[in-house]
Amino acid sequence: MINILIITHEDFGATLLKTARNIIGEQQFSAAVSIKSNEDPKSVEIRLEKIIKAFNIENGLLILLDLVGGTPSVVCTSLLKKFNNKIEILSGVNLYMVMSAFTHRQKLTLLELKEKVLSDAKASIMDLKGNFFRA
Repeated sequence: MINILIITHEDFGATLLKTARNIIGEQQFSAAVSIKSNEDPKSVEIRLEKIIKAFNIENGLLILLDLVGGTPSVVCTSLLKKFNNKIEILSGVNLYMVMSAFTHRQKLTLLELKEKVLSDAKASIMDLKGNFFRA
C-alpha cells in the first residue's frame, strides 16, 4: 500500500487528515506533519527524513503539500534526491485530494496514484454558481 504524508504550514494538514479519517475511516500508513513558522529549514529536512525513513516506502510515498515555494516544498524537493523513485509530490492539498489518495492507493501504482489525485483535484475545484445556477 502506498503511504500518504501531508506536510503543511502549521496544523492545516493534521486537520485535513483528521477530517478525511472521520469521513472515510481510519487510514494506516498515513501521517501529517506540521511545519511551524519559526522552524529552520535544515531542522525540518532532518525531521522529515526521519519520518520518511520510518515508513516502509517500498510501494511508494505520496506527499501532499499545501503550497509551492514554502518551506515544506523547498525541503521536499531536496528529499526527492535522496528517495528518488519512491516519492511523488503534489502541492495545493485539499480535503478532496486526501480522500482521493486514500481511496485509490491500494489499487494503483505510485505514478498512477499521483495522476489520479491530480486529476481529481482539478475536477473538484469549480464555480458552483456557474455550474448549478445558470440563468
